[in-house]
Amino acid sequence: MRRKTIFLFNGPPGCGKDAACAEIMQLDPETIYAYYKEWLYEKSAEILNIEYNFWQKICQDVVLKDMPFLKQMTGEYNSPRELLIKVAETILKPTFGHDCIAAKMVERLKEKVKDLDHYTVVVPDVGFPEELTLIQENFPDVNIVLVHIKRPGCSYVNDSRTYVGEPNVVLDNSGSFESFKKAVFDLYLQEKYTPFED
Repeated sequence: MRRKTIFLFNGPPGCGKDAACAEIMQLDPETIYAYYKEWLYEKSAEILNIEYNFWQKICQDVVLKDMPFLKQMTGEYNSPRELLIKVAETILKPTFGHDCIAAKMVERLKEKVKDLDHYTVVVPDVGFPEELTLIQENFPDVNIVLVHIKRPGCSYVNDSRTYVGEPNVVLDNSGSFESFKKAVFDLYLQEKYTPFED
């Protein structure tokens, strides 16, 4: 029997969080993609006065989000990643509360799943304790799977996020891409269906 499952992927930049989400979305086309930074992207696009979809694509591009091309536009921030961190930590959180970004995402996710009797949700960008806590508090009857992803050469240096909570699963992304995809596939099958009862 299919059940309500939320996969929370937690790991440093470049470790494979987006790839893990993409694999689950391929396995289950009805998967809901939810991410904490959506509201942050919206607010930072407003600050830059640029179109949201264009800015979102830049922020989600593995190369572009770390390129120092914003200095000419803003006179202050170097890369999109740096701007996002500064907007979150010096504007949004001091104004709306330290958990405002997490709260906004949870609010939107609850609306998306409110009438569903089963669903799969993937979240690629868990990195603060309040993000995990608010999911646990607002989805008490859902199978929440916290996944830490480890990959050689990937760290939280120069990032405001970190590993959070006690993971249900730790995925090692040190081998081939195919072996990582297989690990995600196995995780999905293990967590998506209610085990048979004796």
